[in-house]
Amino acid sequence: MCLFQVSHQQRLSDVLSLLRLSPLLSSADPSTLSVIIDEKERQVLYSMTETLLGHESPKKEQIICGLLHDDVDIDGIPCKSHDSSA
Repeated sequence: MCLFQVSHQQRLSDVLSLLRLSPLLSSADPSTLSVIIDEKERQVLYSMTETLLGHESPKKEQIICGLLHDDVDIDGIPCKSHDSSA
C-alpha cells in the first residue's frame, strides 16, 4: 500500500473516530474520561457531528474538505485530525 493510501485511510479513520466521540461524550462514556475538552470545543464537536450526519450543505462540504486536508476551523477553533508536528 502506498503512502498516499495510508494517509487517506488514516484521515478517514480520524473522521469516523470524530463521529463516534460526540455521542460517547454525551453519554459520559467511561472511555472518554481521558478526553480533555472545554465547553466551546464540545459545542463545536457536536455541531460538526450534526452537520456531517445531516443533509448536504455548504458547511458540510467545508468540514469534509477541511478534515481531509487537515485544515478546518469551526467557530474559531482549529480542528486537526492528528498532531502534524510529529
